[in-house]
Amino acid sequence: MGEPRPPDRPERTEPLDPFSLAAEGLEAQGRQGLASRLARYGTAKTRNHQMAGHLCKEGLRPLADRLYACGAYLRFRHYLERKETRLIESRSCDVSLLCPLCAIRRGGRFLRRYHERIEQLASVHEFYTVTLTVKNGADLAERFTHLRSSLRKLADRARKGYGEMARSTGALWSFEFTKGKDGTWHPHVHMIWAFPKGSRPLYWGKDSPLGKEWLDVTGDSYIVHSRPIVGTEEQRIAALCESLKYALKFSTLSLDDNLGAYFQLKGKRLLASSGCFYGAVKEGEALDDSELDEAYIEWLYRYAGARGYVLHEGLDRLVGGATITPHGGTTHGETTALGTVQGHDHARAAPAAEGGRCRAWSGTGDAWQHGDRAVRRADGADPRSG
Repeated sequence: MGEPRPPDRPERTEPLDPFSLAAEGLEAQGRQGLASRLARYGTAKTRNHQMAGHLCKEGLRPLADRLYACGAYLRFRHYLERKETRLIESRSCDVSLLCPLCAIRRGGRFLRRYHERIEQLASVHEFYTVTLTVKNGADLAERFTHLRSSLRKLADRARKGYGEMARSTGALWSFEFTKGKDGTWHPHVHMIWAFPKGSRPLYWGKDSPLGKEWLDVTGDSYIVHSRPIVGTEEQRIAALCESLKYALKFSTLSLDDNLGAYFQLKGKRLLASSGCFYGAVKEGEALDDSELDEAYIEWLYRYAGARGYVLHEGLDRLVGGATITPHGGTTHGETTALGTVQGHDHARAAPAAEGGRCRAWSGTGDAWQHGDRAVRRADGADPRSG
């Protein structure tokens, strides 16, 4: 598969812009998409490493260790019948405010789920993107609290049946925070509102009903924007990507600013939905892709610093403290230039591709052989000892 490299200046590259979010959530899952996926992950992991080093300097070693371990290894399976590649095992730190790798994967999961929901609603609904903001300020926590409480007031009015939001049947939203050149924080919320088809338009501007209402609830801001999402599925996807961007723009923040924002925002709910959008994303849903019951080729990639993610030579190495072993009980293995074919006796080796190296698995139960090396069982015993 080759070794996709991150850019030379990853701190200048946005790990998760709307285009990469769309790719992560919805791109074709064939082998050709794996190279771009690994390049995205390599860029994000490089920033992750920079932050982990900064955490060590700040005396936050346990948190740094979580980031260092996150995404150190990635295990992919390419399923031969569906011609689909899935990330089926990795370790995640789940600190998306510090780790762009987790932010990418989290954002992609949200995009898939809300894309499914918005397509279900599209036949009887019209959609608008809505952006609401408040004045900039030096205190991020105070500005976020002000924005969040203002949004709650707007939602309370809607529940009581008045205001522009009362006309909608549901909404989804996420908070975003950027820092200006003057050192002040700029918090804003990206939203998508759903309206029954045939509803009157949603206008924006200082003298619009929405602008006047927003000034009334915030006391300091009439700046709002709305735009209809018209036409195709692709336009709805683009709107979702804009609304689901993660909370902090990593490439625009220093490591120190990023860490300070994390301490002020951690534990806060930065993405939510209501009405017809509610329930599209389940709490605790795994970031890894689900496995399929069919023949597959498996690759194990490791993060190699400036080289990005490279194909690992031995699948019997430890990953996050757990032994990597084949799944599905007794399997049939064939060596290919891409990896190991796993599955039923009718599995066929895939065509060779550049850069891949592998060895075949053999054995049954807990006793597995990888090439000429024995693999330890989950209980730590040598499988050759019986």
